[in-house]
Amino acid sequence: MLTAESIESRRALIAEHAELQALAQRVRGRVERILEEMPEVPRLKAMLSQDGGVCPEDGSALTYDPWSPSAHRCPACGREWTGQRHDRHWARAQHLWLAERALDLAALAALEQDEAAAARAVELLAAQGQVYQELPNQDNVLGPTHLFFSTYLESMWVINW
Repeated sequence: MLTAESIESRRALIAEHAELQALAQRVRGRVERILEEMPEVPRLKAMLSQDGGVCPEDGSALTYDPWSPSAHRCPACGREWTGQRHDRHWARAQHLWLAERALDLAALAALEQDEAAAARAVELLAAQGQVYQELPNQDNVLGPTHLFFSTYLESMWVINW
């Protein structure tokens, strides 16, 4: 558990070391767009299927783009695919990506005293909590879950949050 004193000592350490400053800048780079624009929080339950997230033409995995919930591009043929099975495959990655970005935002809030990052992290957490309660607990392979198709994957997601 971090205390206020340990966070303050980390701030001082970052200020002293260029490599830690570079790391903080890489974290900031991952959330720059999120600070300007709220990303989509999926209102779909994630799905793992043989055809979702896969190009119907050549079988390539479609490129995950956190800013494109309903248009999914194939890196091999360049075509764009749509449909609920692709969207639900995207939702799996998006739920995990949002948890990681919320952590990045919280780290910046604590270590750089960035109020905008703190506010966006809280906004993401609140939005994710609302969606979690809205999605029905159904279509589960391995136990009760709201966002994912298995308790295992949902537990990994919860750990990230």
